[in-house]
Amino acid sequence: MLRKVLIFLLAGSAGLMPTAQAAPRTPAPACVPAAGVSEVACSSGVIGLPITNPTGPEGNGYTPSDIASIYHLKGGRPGLVTILATAQSLPAAVIDHDITTYRAAFHLPPCTLASGCLQVHDLQATDPTTVEVAAETNTDLEIELDLEGASAACPGCRLQLVRGGEGRLQNFEPVLVQAVQEAIKTYHARVISMSFGFNTEYPTDAAYSKVFHHPGVTFTGANGDSGNGTSLGYPVTSPDVIDVGGTSVTKVGNRWVTHGWEGTGSGCSKNIPMPAYQQHLHLAKCHGRAVTDVAALADPGTPLAVYIEGIWRPVAGTSLAAPLVAAMIARAGGEGLTPADLYRDPRGLTDVTTGVSNEACADPGGNCVSDLFPQTKPVYQSAHAPCDPSPVFCRPGKGWDGETGLGTPQDLSAFTSSKARR
Repeated sequence: MLRKVLIFLLAGSAGLMPTAQAAPRTPAPACVPAAGVSEVACSSGVIGLPITNPTGPEGNGYTPSDIASIYHLKGGRPGLVTILATAQSLPAAVIDHDITTYRAAFHLPPCTLASGCLQVHDLQATDPTTVEVAAETNTDLEIELDLEGASAACPGCRLQLVRGGEGRLQNFEPVLVQAVQEAIKTYHARVISMSFGFNTEYPTDAAYSKVFHHPGVTFTGANGDSGNGTSLGYPVTSPDVIDVGGTSVTKVGNRWVTHGWEGTGSGCSKNIPMPAYQQHLHLAKCHGRAVTDVAALADPGTPLAVYIEGIWRPVAGTSLAAPLVAAMIARAGGEGLTPADLYRDPRGLTDVTTGVSNEACADPGGNCVSDLFPQTKPVYQSAHAPCDPSPVFCRPGKGWDGETGLGTPQDLSAFTSSKARR
C-alpha cells in the first residue's frame, strides 16, 4: 500500500533555562498535515523552542553535566551509539562542525569524522519514489538533537549516523528494513536509536516489526509528543524496541525532581499482540503491545541546549529521550538489551509516580488528540480510534504506566550487560 510521508516538527513557546517550575508553553506543529491526510509518518518527537541566546548554550537548556547529574552517570565504557535517520539533507561536514562545536563548548572529548569517532553513512535507496516531505530542515534538527543528546549521556562513546533512503519514499517500511540491516551487518551497530515513526497503525506492522529481532542488538524508539494514542505505531509497537517516553526534570535546591510528562505518546496496540513479558501487568481492555517501557528527559519546559548550523537553541521531546537512553545503554555495556530484559529485571529504574494527566486523555470527545497540538485535531480525529482513558495509560502512578513505563534510569545499573539474555 502506498503511503504519503510527512515529516513534521513540533514547535513550542518556552525556552528559558528550567527552574523548579517549568515555564508555561503553548507548543504547535510547524507543519500541519493537510486535511484528509491520515496515513502519516512523522518525526516522533522533536520540539524546537524559541531561541533566547543564539550565541551560546547559556539560557537554552540543560548541559551534559546536568544530564550526568540527573542520571548519576559515572564510569562506564566507550561504546558505539548508532542514530538511524530517514533523511540525508544535512551535509556530513556540517554535522561534523556542529558536533565539534557542541562538544568543545562543554569540554567533552573531541569526536570527529577525521578521527573516525564520528561516522556518517548514507544509504542508496532501493526505491527512489518521491513523496511529500514538509519542512525538511526539521529532520536536520532531529539529527543534531540525537547526536548531541547521545554525546551528553555518553561523552566517551563513538557516534554513528546511518541515513536511509533520503526520507522520500512511499514504501517506508522496506527502506527502514534496508537501513536496519545495513547498520547491523555493514556498520556493526549494536545500540540503535530511532526518533521517527508512523503515528497510526497499519496491518503490515506485525510483519515489519520482526526486523528488530536481532539478538545482540538493542533498539530504542521515541514514543512521540502528542499524547495517548496519537503516536502509537511502527516502529515503537515492535516487541523488540525499547519504547522511550518522556519526563520533566527540575532542580529543587540540590535535588533533581522527576515527574511524568503529559505529552508522551502511550497506548495499546491493536495489531501487535501483547508480548509475554507484559502479561503480568494485567492491563484491563488492553491485549496488545503496551507503550511505554522506560522514560527520560523530554518536557519542552526542561529542554537540552543544542547547537545546529551556527545557532544555539533549546530542544526537547521524546526524540531527546530515546538517544539519551541509547547512549546510557552503550555506556553501560548493555548491547543486546531488550524490553523483555527490563521487565524481567527493572532494578536501576526509578518508578515515576507523579505528573500531569496525559493531554490526549483529557480530550472531551475521547479522541486521540492532544490539547498541546490543537491544529492537528481534524487529522487525528479521522485517523484514530478513541483513546484508552484507563488511568494506567493516562497518568503516572505506582508501577507501570503509559507515560513513564517501568520508570526512569537511576544510573547505569538500569542497563548493564548482566540483564541481557545472550
